[in-house]
Amino acid sequence: MTNDRGSKKWTAMMLPEHVALLKEVKKEYYHEAKPILDEQQLEEIHLKLMLAQKDSLPVQVKYFTDGKSVHIKGYIHAINYISKYIIINEVRLESSEIIDVEIG
Repeated sequence: MTNDRGSKKWTAMMLPEHVALLKEVKKEYYHEAKPILDEQQLEEIHLKLMLAQKDSLPVQVKYFTDGKSVHIKGYIHAINYISKYIIINEVRLESSEIIDVEIG
């Protein structure tokens, strides 16, 4: 059985441009498409956010940024209905980024 180091053994022979290109290809490979939410799902998210803020309940928000979905847990500090954003744990999330909300 050989001791294979994978891509590490080839990096010494690669130019910096090749390494940068490989990183870019890898980033594009793992890039997700943003899910499209219908009107009913948006209304459900809105109601859950209002309920969690009113009753000071912990929430888990799934949002989409930079081609990937990210989870954040915490309490809602503010909801701005005019500018359409919320603040959770000092993180500002635009309403268009939010994919899903779970209470508790």
